Amino acid sequence: MSLAIYLIFSFLILRKYQSWLKDNYSESSKVALNWLKIILVLLFILCIQWFVEVILRDVYDNYFQYNYSVMIMGLLTLILAFRAVLQDNLSHIQFSPNKKIVTTVITPTVNQENIDRIESAMQSSKAYLDPSLNLKTFATVVGLPSRTVSEHLNQGLGKTFHDFVNFYRVEEVKKKMKEEQSSQYTLEAIAYDCGFNSKATFNRTFKKFTGLTPSQFQVK
Repeated sequence: MSLAIYLIFSFLILRKYQSWLKDNYSESSKVALNWLKIILVLLFILCIQWFVEVILRDVYDNYFQYNYSVMIMGLLTLILAFRAVLQDNLSHIQFSPNKKIVTTVITPTVNQENIDRIESAMQSSKAYLDPSLNLKTFATVVGLPSRTVSEHLNQGLGKTFHDFVNFYRVEEVKKKMKEEQSSQYTLEAIAYDCGFNSKATFNRTFKKFTGLTPSQFQVK
């Protein structure tokens, strides 16, 4: 039971972390820990299997011939260790699951002037071309506090920082795809040139904003 509760809290923290990433990073596919979510789900299923074993043993006096749970746990441990070795360094991520949002009596007002300033800064600086762009860096370009930029994106534009940046990247890709010399380059090369650093993220994001895959848009 205690393991199941631990897994539930771990899953909630992971979901909170992934939501935080979207508000602070333009590209998070290599640090989103989606593989960890899968392992947590599998471990929870294993907990259910243990519960079934206990019921069969204590209520019906029925025992499994083999201890499958131990084998499954061993396999998951190996997978966890292997995937952890492949995981990119997360030392630059400043996420704190226990950090509370400080609220003040006066709620900051989202105004059009700051929204225009944020959009203008993105368009003029082309900061979206930086694959590692994050909220803190972009806020420096805008000249506003990170929290102010985030509030104007979330409340003013209804977008996460992740979607805001990737919208411009998709627009840049579409622009380059229409150029005559685009035929000399692969779609992946164009995507990387426009700030994407993951083919999977590029394909998923492009379809999200256009309703078409990059290949479909290219021949349209």
